[in-house]
Amino acid sequence: MNTDLRRANSQNFPVELTISSGTAEDVDQILKLQKYWLQKTRACKQGFLFGCPFSQKQLLSIVRKAEISVAWVNQNFAGFFLLDSLAENVLTQDYKERLQKYRHHFTGTVCPRAQIAVHPKYLGMGISKRLTQSSTATFKKSYDAVFSIVSKQNNNMSKHLHNGWEIIDEDDEMYYVKLDLNKKNT
Repeated sequence: MNTDLRRANSQNFPVELTISSGTAEDVDQILKLQKYWLQKTRACKQGFLFGCPFSQKQLLSIVRKAEISVAWVNQNFAGFFLLDSLAENVLTQDYKERLQKYRHHFTGTVCPRAQIAVHPKYLGMGISKRLTQSSTATFKKSYDAVFSIVSKQNNNMSKHLHNGWEIIDEDDEMYYVKLDLNKKNT
């Protein structure tokens, strides 16, 4: 699925955003972006990722299952949105266990983990929103909803809510969220 977006930047150059299913050729770019955000501390105002990094093998499995979308701006890698029900790392297993506590908030098939990341060069361009919108149509072929966990220190929580995620619970450190793939999101 491709989505083209024309938007003038501050220098009035056209910006073309293309979103498509991730491929094996995208994995190195995904790993680099993931590493960048994993190295950021929770104090980073632009955001951060936490937990275990995905391995190349895990990402290739996610690609084969068509559970990753990638964004490109003017043919430059700009971000990704992936679902993870496959990885056998500690964090994914923890999400699966936590999902059981919140299962009553869901109907149908639920993916236990998602990760969205945008290249810092392209922040503020609506890419996470476009990735969420575009990916929903693809991901709902396999799932009815997605569960994930977002740190309360993540300054992007309001963007996630605007993109259709809902908070179903929280504790002192985390928001427990869901994305209903069958609901029309903004």
